[in-house]
Amino acid sequence: MVMDFISKGEKLMEDPNCPKFLDGHVKKLKEAWEDTNEKAQRRKKDLVDNLNSWETFEEQKVECHKQLDGSDAEFELIKKIFDLKEGPEDYTIRMKTAATFRKTIEGIFNTTSEANDCLQKMLPDDKKQELTDQITELKTRMDILKKTDERLVFIDDFNKRLNIFDQNVKEMETWLQDGRKRLDLIKNPPEEMSPEDRVTKSMELQEDLHRKSEFTKKIEEEKDEIFPKAGEKVSSDAKKFIERLKKVRTTLNALIEEASAECAKF
Repeated sequence: MVMDFISKGEKLMEDPNCPKFLDGHVKKLKEAWEDTNEKAQRRKKDLVDNLNSWETFEEQKVECHKQLDGSDAEFELIKKIFDLKEGPEDYTIRMKTAATFRKTIEGIFNTTSEANDCLQKMLPDDKKQELTDQITELKTRMDILKKTDERLVFIDDFNKRLNIFDQNVKEMETWLQDGRKRLDLIKNPPEEMSPEDRVTKSMELQEDLHRKSEFTKKIEEEKDEIFPKAGEKVSSDAKKFIERLKKVRTTLNALIEEASAECAKF
């Protein structure tokens, strides 16, 4: 109907004898109509967006909680593995899984938050806080992503320390074999070894044994740092490392005692 008035007015304006005021009236009517139509279209779009946002908000909120449940469960599976091969392999898998969870959860959360922003425009004041609280709950639960990252950094550091621990124990195991041979040579010297050489070699061995004892002490301190504490469950793989270190200490102490007794004879 408004467009009919505008159309008739424009036709009348084609007449050279048309009153000048008609041009102003038609122009104002046209502007008012365009403004009203623009507002109506915007209102219609807002209503459609609002309806879609409700569906998006509810669906994505549920999915976000579901993914966060999965992330919580995954966090509990990130543990120390006392195996030089399986540990790093598991760490690599956990890293990829964590990255997938982060990307998925952050994407879903952003979609949910954007839907809430849209809904807030048309919600009554007494309903706005309810949805905001639901967004806050999701945001709080997303702390698990940071905790997971921190845990993975810890596991990566543990894997490196376990590898060094193993290398140090191996070094001592190899050295003890050499130390045994050196002591046997002192106890049963070849004919060409003079008494002075025996004393010198004996003192050198004792000095080396002292240094290795200090070195082993540091390995034992590291063991206390990275292995389960008293009362905690100790895996069979962890026990193997612990037993190897115990054997190193026992063998070393016996060698020290034997070397001291041999040196006392000179």
